[in-house]
Amino acid sequence: MQWKLTKKAIWMLLCAMLTGVFGEFAHAAESESAAGVSITKFALLEKKFDKTGSAEFKPDGTRDGHFQVSLTFSQKTVVNAIILRSTDVFGKENYHGIWRTNRVGVGWLLGIVQGDKVITPAFRPSPNDPVGTFEGTVSFDLFANDNGTMKEGQYYVLEIETPEDTIISQPITFGEPSNGSASGGTNGSAGAGTTPNPNPAPTPAPSPVPVTDLTITGGQGTITVQGAVPGAMITLFQDNVCYGGANCNYNYFSNYGSKTADSKGSIVFSKLPSKGGKYYVTESVNGERTRTSAEATVTDEKTADLLRVDSTGGYVTFVKGTTPQVRLNLYGFVLDSEIKSVDVSYAGVSSTVPVNDKKSFVLQKNFDLYSPLDIVTVTAKGANGQKHVMYIKLGYDMFDDKTVKAERNGKEVTLTARNGTIRTSALHVYLLDGNKLIPLDGKVEHETELSNSMVTGYQVKFTTEKATQDIRLLVEIPDSVIEIVPIMP
Repeated sequence: MQWKLTKKAIWMLLCAMLTGVFGEFAHAAESESAAGVSITKFALLEKKFDKTGSAEFKPDGTRDGHFQVSLTFSQKTVVNAIILRSTDVFGKENYHGIWRTNRVGVGWLLGIVQGDKVITPAFRPSPNDPVGTFEGTVSFDLFANDNGTMKEGQYYVLEIETPEDTIISQPITFGEPSNGSASGGTNGSAGAGTTPNPNPAPTPAPSPVPVTDLTITGGQGTITVQGAVPGAMITLFQDNVCYGGANCNYNYFSNYGSKTADSKGSIVFSKLPSKGGKYYVTESVNGERTRTSAEATVTDEKTADLLRVDSTGGYVTFVKGTTPQVRLNLYGFVLDSEIKSVDVSYAGVSSTVPVNDKKSFVLQKNFDLYSPLDIVTVTAKGANGQKHVMYIKLGYDMFDDKTVKAERNGKEVTLTARNGTIRTSALHVYLLDGNKLIPLDGKVEHETELSNSMVTGYQVKFTTEKATQDIRLLVEIPDSVIEIVPIMP
């Protein structure tokens, strides 16, 4: 029983260690409970075509990674989902990209073509809408929109989810196909008719990079990080961000997500607001925080001051219904009366917003709940090609992002957080799973008193098989203002 509950990552590590007769023995023992599905070929061919975008199967001006996969189904089998993940050479996820067929968790669309038929014109509407039912030998062409990380030396694994099991390929990279190497997932079984082979070693072996000072440099809407340990997890924060004006006398932190340092220890974070406090990064190696950088600031992307920075902002409210949505509420002013409209981009959707005779603009627009972004881009264009681009972080931080953490023990996750600028215990907290809301009944603990307001802590335990980096929180206060909160790695 203990062996059957072994997690995917442990199985992938064992595959890298097993050799000879022992590898064959382990495979034979596990094949008895396999799902009757095997990956007989998986290869990354090229980046020549532009077939798909990040959410729809149509060209978007970016060349896609073109993969091919051959599968064998011993009987009619429902495929619930197919997921492509970037990994290291040993099959461990490195968070450089996820492409999937449905909206369960983060990721871009994985375009699937069978012959001349496009199977995934867009994300499947729900987790209950499968990719299809297949039998015998089936071959697919897979197209993954390049997120900027598809290059020589990047590895990928493919996951085939069925009602009985999840079959996982061995890691591949350009020109190194996987032929019949797959491992089982949710129940630890290997793919039927396959033999786990040791994972390939990188060629040539990466040279160690000396550790240098962890430095950050601010630019126009960007922060550049250098001197990190290659492969380390770098998380970007902004502190002293207060939308309450001169009455603010406390600090909180905004989390702008995490990225993995490249082989030179460098990373660039983009689309960052210039409003608020200074930015800094933390470095974590093997799950342990190692260093914190100094601070830096960013500026707007502009050739002229066309937007009134101190009077432009926004927030998000929760639109309840059979299909929950979020509503972006954006407001602002331009400084040039000749500007008749501004361009707004949020959650991958662009809108043109008119400017009235008082030089102000307002936008209210609904978006799907699973829209992952909380940064709004506002662009004003003036005469002679002048342009001013602002990145706005939506206000009302109800949780102090720096404290939002998830600790896992098997399938049980303990989530902890502290309140941010909204100092109230009247919070409604949900787990955001795809386009569904799962209420979390946690306990609110009063920790300390500050400025006649209570700083409260939140803790809840729940069971999930999702990776913590795929978990999002949706926090609501009674007037329906919400915040979608990322989880710290």
